[in-house]
Parts: sequence; C-alpha cells; structure tokens
Amino acid sequence: MNFEPKRNEPQFNLGRVDEILLSDGAQFETMGFDAQAPVLGLLSRREQRNTQALISRLEGNPHFQAPREDDLAAPYGSYLGRHVIGFGTRIQGGVYMGRKPREAIVVDATSKVVRRLHYKLRLQLLIFTAQHLWTRRGSIDRGQIQREQLKFIMRFVQRTLVFDNHAVTALIEFYGAKHDVKLSLNAFIEARVGVCRHQVCLYGVLVELLQEDGLLGGKVSVQRARFARFSHAWVRFTSQWGQVYIIDPAQDRFANLSEMGEMEREFYSI
Repeated sequence: MNFEPKRNEPQFNLGRVDEILLSDGAQFETMGFDAQAPVLGLLSRREQRNTQALISRLEGNPHFQAPREDDLAAPYGSYLGRHVIGFGTRIQGGVYMGRKPREAIVVDATSKVVRRLHYKLRLQLLIFTAQHLWTRRGSIDRGQIQREQLKFIMRFVQRTLVFDNHAVTALIEFYGAKHDVKLSLNAFIEARVGVCRHQVCLYGVLVELLQEDGLLGGKVSVQRARFARFSHAWVRFTSQWGQVYIIDPAQDRFANLSEMGEMEREFYSI
C-alpha cells in the first residue's frame, strides 16, 4: 500500500516508536500524518494517555505506591521508592515505565555517567551559544537563542543515544529487565543506543541540569501516548515567554506547537 503525504506535510516513521501492533500484519513505511489518520484515531483522549494506563496496570503491585493528593512530587505514584515519570513531573530521580511491562528506566542525575554527559553538553552549549551571539550580534533575540539551544540539545541526544530498537531489545534481555525490573538509563548511554523513551528521558534530565546551572529557563516535561496501533514518547518544553516546543528526537522533529499542521498539532497535544 502506497501513501502519498501532502506536500510540506511532516513525515512520521512508525518504525521509530516505542511499540507498534498491526493486527493484519501489514508493514508501514514512513508516511504523512494525513495517511495515518486511521492509525492515530479510534481511542478517546483518556485512553490515549499512557501514564493513566500504567497506573491502572500497576494497581495491586506491592512495589507500587498509588498517587496521594499531598504528594505533589509524585502525582502518578511511586515504584520501588522512585516517583513515576509522567507529564509535569521532574525527570531526574524518577523511573519511566511502560503501559505494558518492560524495563523500568531509572534516571539518576547524580551518576557519573549522566554528570559526564552534562558537563560535556554544557561546554558545547556555551561555545555554540557564544558563536550564535557573535554571528547575530546586531540583533539579539533571547527567545530565538533558546530555540536554537533546545535544538542543539536534541542533536546532542540523537548522537548520544542512536535509535536502534534491536540493540535496545538485546540490552534489556541481557539485563533480564523485561518485566518492570529497574534498569538505569546509564546502561543505554554506555551502549550508545536507545529508542524514543530513552531519548526523551535523557533530553529531559540534561535540560533540568542545565536549568540548575542557570543556562536555560522554562519548563521541560515528558509526554507520551498510545494510539490505535502504537505508543510513542516526546518532550514538551514551555519557555518563560509562553512558547511551546515539541522535541521528538526519534522522529527528528523539532517545532513550535503553533507552527504545526492541524493533525500534527492534535497528535502532539495529548
């Protein structure tokens, strides 16, 4: 089956998502958003929210502490002593889990592996920002500078965690972490591979550390959703000036939400 996306319509590669299930066994190549309407639809907004599905799945698990109204740091509850990462939570110190059992990704910002990356990125970002300011010294737009910085960080993450689903699967099997077993993000960083969930966790924690350095403002958050046939994760960043950016390293997509087409904006606004 051939799909012809509209001209200038962004592409979405279903081979670069968390998981995909096609009941008829069909294989989808990269296609435009309009062509994917049957794949994206069919579920209600609530059903599309993967984190809510995760909480329901974990009910009764002795290692899971359900959300409490007085615990604002863990609005989705805690698993083995770490808050469950979801929309609006901090990334560092948390654990990222799936709608279906798989590895529970621990994001430890105090680890030497993450700190080493943080220092490397900070130096590169400072050099990049200085060069950017120098070339545009006649007109300094802080919002535009931040936009370029966010895009630079995405490229850094893509180089650090190369998208490789087969390598990720092998790594999870090697550590025996398929069924909600904790596995540090460090393991994927050291192997230099990941899929969308690992890339967004790394992006989020690096931005949080740069914010602690005073190099970035705004608010970073991980977003994820499931649709009729697949699950995916991306980053949502809201600047101090109210600009909302969608950063999707797996799909190589970076844009202001307001710049997107109607269907793409609907997709990224779960």
